[in-house]
Order: sequence, then structure tokens, then C-alpha cells
Amino acid sequence: MKVRAGLLVVLFLASVLPIANADEVDTVTINVDWTDDHAYIIVGNVELSQINVTHEHDAQMLDVGIIYDTTGEDLRIILNTSVSNGDVITIQAGDVTRIINVGLWGQPIADHEVTLNSEWTMDQQWENENGTQKYILLFDGQGWQQRIGNSLESWEMGNGSLLIVSNTADSSISMMIDLDSVWKNETTVDGVMTGQIFDARGSGTIGVGNDGDEGAVQIEGTISDAWINRTTLNGIVDERFRIEANGSISVDADNDGEMMDLSGELAVLLIETWDSNGTRRLSHTQFEATADLIVENNDTRMDISLDSFESLERWEDGVRVDHLNKMIGQGSFGFSGEDENASVQINGTIHDFHQEQEDGIVTVDDLHVDGIITGDAQGTFGVVRTIEGAVSQANETGVMYDVIIVHQEDWFNITGISALPNSDLGAGAHHNESWSYDAKQSEWENRTIRTVWSQTGPDPSSGDIIHSNSPIQTSPEAPSVEEGIGDVTVSRESGFAPIDAMTGDVFTLDQQSGMSLTVTAGQPETVAMDGHLVDTVAWTGIYSTEVIGTANGNLIIDGPLSGLNVAIQRAFQIEFGEDEQLVNLTENQSVNRVLSPSIISVHDNSDPSIDLITLAQGVVTGEGGAPGYLEVTVSDIDFNIVSVTADTTSIGGPASIELNDKGLSGDRVIGDDIWTVELSVPGLEYGELPITVTVTDVFDATDSDSANISVLNQPPRLTSMEIVPSIVNRGEILLVNAEVIDGHGVASVSIDMREYGGNLTELNMLGEIWAGQVEIPSGMSPGEHMLKVRMVDNFDSSITVQRTITSGQHHIESTMDEDIVVNVMNEPPVIDIGELRIIEIGDEDVDYVLTIRVDDYDGLNWVKVKLGILAPPGQSNTWFTMTSNGDGTYSKEITVKTYIALGTHELLVKAMDSYGSQSAEESLPIMLKEPAGEVASGSPSDTLTYVAIGGLLILAIAGATVYVMRGSDREGGLGGFGDA
Repeated sequence: MKVRAGLLVVLFLASVLPIANADEVDTVTINVDWTDDHAYIIVGNVELSQINVTHEHDAQMLDVGIIYDTTGEDLRIILNTSVSNGDVITIQAGDVTRIINVGLWGQPIADHEVTLNSEWTMDQQWENENGTQKYILLFDGQGWQQRIGNSLESWEMGNGSLLIVSNTADSSISMMIDLDSVWKNETTVDGVMTGQIFDARGSGTIGVGNDGDEGAVQIEGTISDAWINRTTLNGIVDERFRIEANGSISVDADNDGEMMDLSGELAVLLIETWDSNGTRRLSHTQFEATADLIVENNDTRMDISLDSFESLERWEDGVRVDHLNKMIGQGSFGFSGEDENASVQINGTIHDFHQEQEDGIVTVDDLHVDGIITGDAQGTFGVVRTIEGAVSQANETGVMYDVIIVHQEDWFNITGISALPNSDLGAGAHHNESWSYDAKQSEWENRTIRTVWSQTGPDPSSGDIIHSNSPIQTSPEAPSVEEGIGDVTVSRESGFAPIDAMTGDVFTLDQQSGMSLTVTAGQPETVAMDGHLVDTVAWTGIYSTEVIGTANGNLIIDGPLSGLNVAIQRAFQIEFGEDEQLVNLTENQSVNRVLSPSIISVHDNSDPSIDLITLAQGVVTGEGGAPGYLEVTVSDIDFNIVSVTADTTSIGGPASIELNDKGLSGDRVIGDDIWTVELSVPGLEYGELPITVTVTDVFDATDSDSANISVLNQPPRLTSMEIVPSIVNRGEILLVNAEVIDGHGVASVSIDMREYGGNLTELNMLGEIWAGQVEIPSGMSPGEHMLKVRMVDNFDSSITVQRTITSGQHHIESTMDEDIVVNVMNEPPVIDIGELRIIEIGDEDVDYVLTIRVDDYDGLNWVKVKLGILAPPGQSNTWFTMTSNGDGTYSKEITVKTYIALGTHELLVKAMDSYGSQSAEESLPIMLKEPAGEVASGSPSDTLTYVAIGGLLILAIAGATVYVMRGSDREGGLGGFGDA
């Protein structure tokens, strides 16, 4: 009974008294509430006296004051301090303590380096009274983010597309550009973006439409090159835009019954702008086309083929620096007219249609038209217009202006009827001349100041008038920056956040101007990142201030990467323009690879390995010659490699040089596990030499491997060369001084003349100079020749050069380098006359072959002889060409006539070589004499000859006697020949 009674008591007590267990303990949580204040929410039973707060800033403890807000469901404490990056706040509530490390949103406190996958879209489109407006920019690529100290650099590179549709009241433009290169860089300092560069290039299509008063203009083109660049630095925005395209152009106008149709091909369409800090710095618009123009109304049709249709306008800093409008063409036209009395047809030819304005000045205004009139009236007509000159002309108020005089002549010769239909122009010959004094500025209005005319024919007239209100001066308006679609600066939210956020934390990121994001931390989640599992907290956010939208993601809350977002999705809108239209932006960004620091423990770490060591170029040259790029392929399943180094002592380099995988120093692809460094050989080493490479990860695990690389022995270098003389003849001697260097020593230096039939002439070393004498071979043609210098070092590395290399390295050229040139003069041919030629002349003519020898290095164009008295009658001054015998001799067959006097006669010989050098005229004597054995007397003619000679002798003696006698009469005696 007692036992039963005790059990009943226990059951009763259990039913009325609470029993405490571990799950029912009243826990205390501390959550961040960084919204309007530096505040925290404390949930759970805790006495105010049990709350203690410390705030460490820059290693200093701040004086913290606390305001206790008990008006809500939970206790809220507000501190009098402000949070900053790197601060540590410690809150103790009863037995619970929470340490909050303050960091920048999305950035671990520790320096880090990660690669990212990024996709984002900028979608700006709406409808207004002018139609659809669109600006849709898509990007898909990869990025790289690195934080060092308080500075965060991020790069994104990939491709995308851009669609632009813009409609105004009278024009439209559409562009679809495939962006094959998109580059974005952002710099953030202390959580605030200080610089952003967006650069995109690509190609695509363009369409431009304009439906103005002058007609509908349509341009359809293919964009060959498009460039978009937007740079923001310290709040200053620079925008550059450039497209180059070609395609087609058409103009269709129908006004008051007149139709105009222009269609053509655009060879060039170039549009370029540069806006800096709200100012248009550059505006360049240019097109070049050919087109066919048709103008037609009920009675008239004109067809003009424009061979040149050009427009160019360039403005720099508000000043127009280039301007051109040009149309050149020709064509035809037709007209048909009638009234109640008659009908006619006019067919004409436009011979010349040329209008041109350059730099705002009318430079050409030419028109030449003529044709025939058929029907009830017959005849011809024509129009010729051109600019006749330039003068100064006073307007109606007496102000002087520079004008051009446009002279136009019209003529009509009409027969058959009294007048053209619907015209006052009657039968007869009509001729009109007019001179229009027009202001030369093409943009001015009412440009005609004065008109002078003279008309002859059935209705003659003439006059000279000054026009009123002329000219009206207007200036071209400089292009200005107009806010257009796409002109939106997009940044990301930034601010201070607890890097070890926990469920229930709320904080506002408000450090980026015009953008705030209030983040609420949700439930913990374990997610995969870079092949590993990481602990995160899922979060959601709401944008405010000048941005509306939402964001969500996963924030790492454990380990050295606490504070880094594994993934983030953003979708927000920004108001734009006066109509407060919205730009929609979406972005998906996730971590692809963590380069630094490692996210795994040392116990899970796997050693890195070296897979391949190679030279990108295959070889490298010694003695500081052409460098190469050492490429080392590595692998690490943990992706936590921090360094790859190479020992280059075998090639005279340092014991350790750093390689990289960041696109620097020759690295071709970022993050492809191929580490690269530029490699050169400063010393004398060559051959197959070993390179030892070591790869190290974040936990100091290493792998080493060696491979041989090919080092070439750089041949000697010719640093300078002196040649004396530099202008020589063949067979002469050159004096050569050459400076040649080589680390292994120079074994020989020679001048190679073998291709000209010469020798390989070795130079001798005299001190530091290689010197020698080189003969110019006969096979070297006249003119400049580059000499070949062959150099060999002591290890048989050789090279033949024709140019000095002052840098001392074959791969480094300099403006001081010089070609090794010698100028070979052309000597005239050398004529060998030979011995005196004797020709015996008897009673008959003698056929004689004249042969001489002529030598020249380069071959002869011709050898000629002037026969003088031996030439045929009338040809004594003629130069006869001699015939080559193929052995260096040249001959000419001549006939010596019997009537030619005996004795020695002079012939002249000259020659010209294949380079046009001509010899002097050489004298060639020929003696004519009687044959041997003939008697001097016997013929009457000979007797008469001797009589004549005797008579001449007597006359000479008589004259001498008279002279002597006259001289004897003078003082001094004996005919003046001397004294007695």
C-alpha cells in the first residue's frame, strides 16, 4: 500500500510540475541589424546588466555607448559607434558571446584571388509616341577577381551581343552587333567602385531610316568593325563609339506630285563619337557611295548616275575640322508637255553634274545639259553652269561679302509653233546669260546677293539687281551630348557586412552611390564550389534608393573564404531619362576556381604535379639573344597552386624565377594551368641544357621535374664596318675594317665575293679590328651592291650578314644599323687599236676588213667606226657599226678606192657598253701606199705631177730670196735672221 501511494504521489507531481530538458532550454541569439543604425537584436531571456559590448577599430578599443530599445518583441541594442572594414565587435549576452568580424560585402578579409563565371544582361526597352526603343546587351564570359589590401580588382572577358533599336519622330536606327570581344574591369577601394572600364568590339548589321520632309532615307549595312568603350574614373565618364560599315542606301520621296528615288551602294559608312564628362569631344560622320537617282513627275523624268556621292563631317572639341559634300554624275532626262494648241517632247543628256562643298565653302557648281525638242515644236536647247570666279560684293545694306560668281548660259532654238506649251517661250533663237553673285558659305541662307543677266532673242532683256535680305548668316551647330538609350552607368552594391553572417542577420549595403541593398541571412546550406563542399548561408536582398529589384545568393561563413559569395543572382531596375523609363539588369555570377587562398585543409590536400616542360618557340638563343617562353603545364585537383619556379643556373640565369598563369610575361591564356615566363640566356651556354621546375601549393606541397631545352649558339655580330673607298672600279682594292663580337671568340671574318666570280677573302685580326683588302671582281655589275660578310665563332657557329647590328644582338634592330654597301663604277669600254695598218693600193680598189679589239666587263651595246676619207662618197661623217666576231674583236669591211691619195689617213673608233658608258673617240691611223716593186715614173700623169712639184719648188726659192734681200736693207743685216 505504501508503495502504491508513493507512486500515485510521483504521478501527480509529474502531471502538475514542468520538467526541463536540453531541448526546452531558453537559448539566446544575437543577430546583426545594420539597417538604419549600428544595432543588434537579442532574442531570449537576458538581463540588461548581462549585456556587454566591445568595439575594436584599427587595434584600438572604442568607447561604446549602448541604447536599449525594448519597444519591440525582442530587445534591440543601438551602439554609438560606426562599423568599418576590419572592425571586430564582441557582444556578450548572458552566457552567449558572438564575435562579428566586419568586412566588405562579397570579400573575405584575407587577400584572395578567384576566377568567376559571369552572365549579365542589360535590357532597356519601352514604347513611346515614336515607337519601340531597345538597348539589349548580353554578356557571357569568365572573370578574375583579386584583392590586395583595401583594393579589389576584377576583370571579366568574354563575348556577347548588342541590339539597339531607336525611333524618333522622323528617324530610326537599328543595330545588331555580335561582340566577339567584351572586356570589363572594375576597381573598388574600401568597398566603393572608383573605376570601371567596359570595352567591346564586334561586327554585325545596321539599319538607318529617316522619314523627313525631303523623303524617306534607308541605309542597310554590314558592320565590319564596331567599338564601344565606356570608362568611369573617379566619377568622370568617358564614352567612345565607332562603327565602320558598308551596304546600300536608298532615298524615296514623293512631294506635290514629284517622285524622287535614289538607290546606291555604300562603300564606306563611318560613325565615331567621343563624349567626356558630358562634353562631345569628337564627332565623325562619313560615307562614300555611288548611286542612281531618278526624279519624276507627271511630265518629266530625270535619270542621273552618281559616280561619286560623298559626305564627311568631323568635329573636334566643338570645332569643325573637316567637311566635304560631293556629288558627281551624268545622265538623261525627258519631258512631255501639251496644251490646247500643241504638244512637245524634250529629250536631253546631262553631260556633267558636279556639286561640291568643302570646309563650309562651295567649291564646285557645274552643270552641262543639252537636248532636242520634237513634236509640234522642234528645236534644240542647252544649259551650262559653272563657277567663274570669286570677288567681294556689297549687299543691299552695303556690307561686303566674299562671293562666288556662278555663270549660267541657257539657249533654246525653237521652230514650228509660236510658243512651247504652257510657256511664254516662243519660236526663235533664245539665249540667256546670267551671273549669280552667291555667298561662298554653303550653310548660309538666301546666298544670292546679286544677279546680272542678259537675254537675246524674240523677247530680249537684261538687268542687274541686288536681292533683299541677303545673305542670312547661319553657322553649323556643333554636335552635343544627348542622353540616349544605353547611357546608364551600372555598378554593384557595396557596403559593410558580417563576414560570418548567421541566420536572422539583416544589414544594408549603402556605400555605392544611388544603390542600396538590404540583405537578410536565411538558412545554412552546404554547396559545392570548385570541386569541394563549403558551408554557406543563403540570403535574399531587396534593392532601394534609386534602384528597385531583388538579389539572392550563398555567402561562405566558414574558413578563410568567409564573406565570399559562392553564387549570386541579381535582378534590378534603374530609372533612366526624363520619362523615367526603366533599365532592367540581370546578372548571374559564380565562383569558378579559387586560386588563393586554398579552401581545403592540409589533411585533404593533394600534391601538385608537373605534366610538361617546354619552350613555346622550341629554342632560345644564347649570349642574350632572342628569348623564348618557358611553358610548364601543371595539374592539381585542389587548384591551390601558389607558385611555379624554374632553376635557370644551367643557362646562366637565376636559381629561381617565377612563372605565372595570369596572362602576363607571355602567358597566352589566363587560368589554363600552363604557367609561363620569358626566358633568356645571358651567358655563353648552349646546347641541350637542363631546366629544373618546382611547383608549390598553398600548403607547401611540391613537385619537381627537369627537362632539357635547346639553346642555340648565337653566331658573331657585326657591330660596325668601314669600307674605303666606298666607290670603286672593278679590279680595284677595298680596304675593310670590321668590328665583330662574340662571347666565344671570333674564329674568322671573310668577305664573300663568290657570286660575282670573286673569292672568299679572309680578314685579319689587328687588335680589336678585323681588317683586310678585297678585290672587286670583274663579274660585279655597276651600281650599289650589298656585300656579304661571313663570320664564324670558335665553336663553328656561323652567319652571313649584309647589315650591321649595333645593338650586338641579332634580334634587336636599331635605326643605327647600316647596310654594307659598295658602289661599283661603270668604266667605259677599252679599245685596242693595234699596230699601224698599211694597205697597198694599186690600179684596182682594195676590199679591206678592219678589225679591232674592244673589251668591257659588262658587254657591249655597239662598236662604231667613222671612216672619214675611206667612207663611201657623202658618208665621211657617218658612224658605221662594226660586227662582233664573238672573240672580243669587231670588224668592218671597207673598200679603198684607187683615187684616194696615198699616205696616212685617220679613222675614229668608239664603243658603248650595256650600261650606257661610252668610250672616247680613239684615232685609228691607216697608211695607204703603192704596192712594193713599182717604178715611180712612166706615165704622163706622173710626169705632170713632177713638173708641178718642181714649179712649186722654184716659186718657194724665189720667195725666200726676196725675203732675205728685204731683210738685208735693214739695220742688223741678213734679212732679219741674225746679226753679221
